[in-house]
Amino acid sequence: MRSVLSDSAHARVEQRRRLRQMSTTELWQRLSLLASDFDTPRFELDDWEPVEDLLEALTARETRQVVVEKFQKLDRMKSFLLQWALIGLAGSMKLYEVTRPLVELLGHDDDGLAEAASAALGRLGSPACLSLLDARYREGSFGFRLYAIGALQAMKLPSSETLLRGLVDVEDDPALRGRIFDALRFHFTEAAGAMMQSELREATSFMLPDELEKALFVHARVLRRKDDEADGLRHENPGWDSGILFQIPVMEQLQSHEPCPCGRGKSYGECCGG
Repeated sequence: MRSVLSDSAHARVEQRRRLRQMSTTELWQRLSLLASDFDTPRFELDDWEPVEDLLEALTARETRQVVVEKFQKLDRMKSFLLQWALIGLAGSMKLYEVTRPLVELLGHDDDGLAEAASAALGRLGSPACLSLLDARYREGSFGFRLYAIGALQAMKLPSSETLLRGLVDVEDDPALRGRIFDALRFHFTEAAGAMMQSELREATSFMLPDELEKALFVHARVLRRKDDEADGLRHENPGWDSGILFQIPVMEQLQSHEPCPCGRGKSYGECCGG
């Protein structure tokens, strides 16, 4: 019987088998070697697969205490790849012990590390995560707030949705408000849907910043998941002729040069489809 796996897939399966036979010391040494190549022209995109396989092997093999101890030395590590790997391990191993430093990393100057911390916190999804994010959000930098929203989105918990809805009332930045709506559409309970509808109603009555208005009707695509709600709003608001809600499904079929149904007079590619 002919194998359906490609040569590269066979090679990766064999690589994973060899990694499972290595000691933890050997795995860390191998990761350190990859880290030494990371900032050189020798490191290529395909080299990420070995990194991912190493992290998978370490997750299954390493003890929590060892990873926590290594994490405490994170800020003294000069290698981005090693820092990134440790943050990833903290998430995959659910190391609740490092929740606070992970939250601090959301404001890191390096977006790569901040994004990794956001993903790790999303995997943890603990009450401690939510409490710390809630406490730090209002005073956090733009970057901190951006990655905090990403972490809350990834958690997909009722309590994280509740916190996201609460952030709408305190977030003044149009781009981040749009990001909150983007996160909410991954939850989309009745409460989230009702709040989004309320914001959309306001968008038809007041002059909002372009970024927020655009974010509102683009993220209103979520209403396609509940066609009955969209139908109800159409009947309740016959004056809504801008297409903000009701032409969203049509928008995905438009070509970039065609007029945008939002009514701004621009092409779809320059407006909502950009």
